[in-house]
Amino acid sequence: MQRFGLGLMLMFVVAMVPIWFWRNMAGIAYIVSFVLLLFVEFFGEVGMGAQRWIDIGPIRLQPSEMMKFTLVMMLAAYYDWLENRKTSRPLFVVIPVILIIAPTVLVLLQPNLGTSLMLLMAGGR
Repeated sequence: MQRFGLGLMLMFVVAMVPIWFWRNMAGIAYIVSFVLLLFVEFFGEVGMGAQRWIDIGPIRLQPSEMMKFTLVMMLAAYYDWLENRKTSRPLFVVIPVILIIAPTVLVLLQPNLGTSLMLLMAGGR
């Protein structure tokens, strides 16, 4: 019940933050998630045959879960910035493809096929 209450409070706090803040923080959040995925690759903790976690004191952080929503935030910010007439041009499509494929490869190396597929589906939407 405590976790539910904390999650509910956190949800309301996030909902009250202006959308321009989330748009401006999308790039930073994506970079932090990507760096954490790289950190897992080299220094992550192994559990049940997979190297997916970072031990931070009493909690174990799984950066691939953070990447799910930061990828969506980053793609939304990118397409918000991009002019409508440029959205289908190949040069401007390469950037989102790189933003999707790079973390997906890192998550596949953990190995975590389910989250990799979720990243591809979230990015391809």
